[in-house]
Amino acid sequence: MREVDCSSASSSAALSYYLPHHGVEKADSTTTKLRVVFDASCRTDSGVSLNQALMVGAVVQDDLFAIHLRFRMHRIALIADIEKMYRQIRIHPSDYPLQRILWRSSSSEPLRTFELVTVTYGTASAPFLATRCLKELSTQGAADFPLAALILGKDFYVDDMLTGVDDEEEGDELCNQLLELLHSAGFSLRKWASNSSAVLSKIPAELRDERSTLSLDSLSSPIKTLGIQWHPSTDTYSYAVPEWSKEAVITRRVVASDTAKLFLPLGLLGPVVVLAKIFIQSLWQTTTSWDEPLNQEQQQYWSEFRNSLGDIASISIPRRVAIAHNPVLIELHGFCDASEKAYGACLYVRTVSSDGSIFVRLKAARSKVAPTGKSKKQTTLTLPRLELSSALLLAHLYHKVTESTELKTKPFFWTDSMIALCQIRSPPARWKTFVANRVSEIQRLTVNGTWAHVPGTENPADIISRGMSPAQLKDTPAWWNGCQWLSQPSRFWPPINRPIPDDLPTAEFEERSVSLPVQAAQPNEIFESRSSFSSLVRVVAFLHRFGHNTSPQNRTDRKVGSLSTLELNNATKTLVRIAQHESFGKDIAEIKSKGHVSSHSALKTLAPILVDGILRVGGRLRHAAISEDRKHPMILPARHILTERILVHYHQKHLHAGPQLLVACVREKFWPLRIRNLARKVVHSCVNCFRCKPTNLEQLMGDLPPERVTPTLPFLSTGVDLCGPFQFRKLPRASPVKCYVAIFVCLVTKAAHVELVYDLSTAAFLAALHRFVARRGRPKLIECDNAKNFKGAVRELAQLRKQFYGQQHQTEVISSCADDGTEFRFIPPRSPNFGGLWEAAVKSLKKHLRATIGNSVLSQEELVSKRA
Repeated sequence: MREVDCSSASSSAALSYYLPHHGVEKADSTTTKLRVVFDASCRTDSGVSLNQALMVGAVVQDDLFAIHLRFRMHRIALIADIEKMYRQIRIHPSDYPLQRILWRSSSSEPLRTFELVTVTYGTASAPFLATRCLKELSTQGAADFPLAALILGKDFYVDDMLTGVDDEEEGDELCNQLLELLHSAGFSLRKWASNSSAVLSKIPAELRDERSTLSLDSLSSPIKTLGIQWHPSTDTYSYAVPEWSKEAVITRRVVASDTAKLFLPLGLLGPVVVLAKIFIQSLWQTTTSWDEPLNQEQQQYWSEFRNSLGDIASISIPRRVAIAHNPVLIELHGFCDASEKAYGACLYVRTVSSDGSIFVRLKAARSKVAPTGKSKKQTTLTLPRLELSSALLLAHLYHKVTESTELKTKPFFWTDSMIALCQIRSPPARWKTFVANRVSEIQRLTVNGTWAHVPGTENPADIISRGMSPAQLKDTPAWWNGCQWLSQPSRFWPPINRPIPDDLPTAEFEERSVSLPVQAAQPNEIFESRSSFSSLVRVVAFLHRFGHNTSPQNRTDRKVGSLSTLELNNATKTLVRIAQHESFGKDIAEIKSKGHVSSHSALKTLAPILVDGILRVGGRLRHAAISEDRKHPMILPARHILTERILVHYHQKHLHAGPQLLVACVREKFWPLRIRNLARKVVHSCVNCFRCKPTNLEQLMGDLPPERVTPTLPFLSTGVDLCGPFQFRKLPRASPVKCYVAIFVCLVTKAAHVELVYDLSTAAFLAALHRFVARRGRPKLIECDNAKNFKGAVRELAQLRKQFYGQQHQTEVISSCADDGTEFRFIPPRSPNFGGLWEAAVKSLKKHLRATIGNSVLSQEELVSKRA
């Protein structure tokens, strides 16, 4: 950073922003114990923060899941991170004033102003700026450092690197290239760690991690990076037990916070996490609030669950999944399963070495809770549909793994549901919408794979669909290494091409029922050759040209090049002529023989004429100065495919015209029968038009209450609510202050009264209520919502009434009337000796009534005489 002289004119005139900052101590850090945190989200006096004015930027690096997947494939693992990456990137000088801070070394020194000249942690654009610089460095260094540029582009997550190689020579070359490439841009790659001491020995000692393989206590001090704990000496993963909330009472907020601490990128402990997901879903089905204590049974369950997570620390997972040195075969085997509460999928890597040894390791897993149907966006699913959803989850998991690791191998997918297997092996059009959409997606993602059936007792995905405690999961080899037969040759596997029984209960529930309409005559197959009218016309035009060019008499007059307008018009007439002969054959014959159609013909009102073999509308426009097509449009049948093609063409040509415009445009050349119904059908069938004009459902409203329909004076029955907040300044350069508006509406006459309220406190609302009553009179009924200020007002008025009335109501009532006729009643104390208490109460009530309706109240002496 650099110091700024704020007294100079150029410095004071620049648009600036001052970053609040404080220190955060991180005791377990091996490099920076004390870190500075900058708050660029702090709003200024204008109400806008720096982060609100900055663009976040796109994500230019792979996600954690993909980086971890590749990290488990290498024989030699390498990790490192960039030292103070943000501080090595300078921002543009014009942006320096936007990163100003106030600083002094001690409390006795005066405050000094500095400008941060590098990318600052805490600003919204900082991650994008830093990662985009790494991406640009990998692009520029691809020619001189090919290995390092490849790793820099895909195996870095912000400033952390997780990568690996398959031999030590490649590892040495990669490390040297990475150090040189990053050093060329001012970056220092430090905290190197590896499971290979030979590769790590080539790294300078000051750049190695203290807990590397050279450390004597590497097992007790794992290396934490990107959400995992890795032991380089044993090349295994481990998980630390989270620090739970120390609150004695367990609420929904505490449960959600505890679950968020279970960060497991690859889902290797998915059966443990799914128990927490199921429990959270059960809490969402209750009416408990975020901070309301759970019942005793729920609190006991969650306490036992947190205690059981202590066994996570004893679970050790091998990092590398393809452990054969020279594998001759690598396969991916995915399993999926569903229960009534959750469904999940797991993926295994099966490696066959040259000596015939077979190794199976868990690659990744995912799980989801089953929808309960308690919300509007969810519906309860049957078990067959949940099984199909688990298959879709497996397909997405496989696609993500293959896309990240670029494994080119034939996959196998196993499910214990014969119904789901039957659906996946069938065409999607056979099933209803829910099943068809998922089957189509599964077939697209697993086009190169083979789906087969596995017995339910041998399906490892059954573990993640039902959940399991860490102690049980640790001693369950089926989860970590898959089925027992996966470690054997393929002849011991379940039959892959097992036939599906014919009596599965799928056709009754999920098969689509198809009803075919009965047609009197099949149209010419030329209309089915193309789906649009324009392409259909061009096909016919090219057929005409082909016939013209192949004719011997046209050998010297062949047509070439683009289609002309005359050819397109002739093709259109040919199509209309074919459609008319299919639908109006009898009418055409009558016109040729009699000159007119019969009296029973549907075309009688159109006075049709026959021109060049085409039926056209007669009409009375023979002498009009318009085109022949507008004088005598070509008649089209209502239920013909050509008519529908033409209306769709004009609908799209005129930018999705509505029914009326579509009718007017089509009738300039054609005259379809019952065109209005056809136009509405085309417009309503258009997907784009349907999305742009959705139909809103309106709920029938209930009967109005008596207060809304009984004639009364204005504001005798009143409703009140607050709107806002609104911003205003008390002084020209003061900070904006919030205010609100209280709106009183008469429930009968709809008259409105508006009062200004300075805040949402009870006192402010009571003051507004006093002003309303002074202006409009005391209402008999006030309706409002359950806002805190309204409830507080009711509470204060009740306490005031209790103060005046006392605990008992069996006393005399003294009445006083204001000028407007409003009657007020209060009850004096039971004791005949008033004393100072009664005088004070009367004085307080008198002051309250004067502030409410004015000075038209009785005096103290009149009240006393009334009681006497």
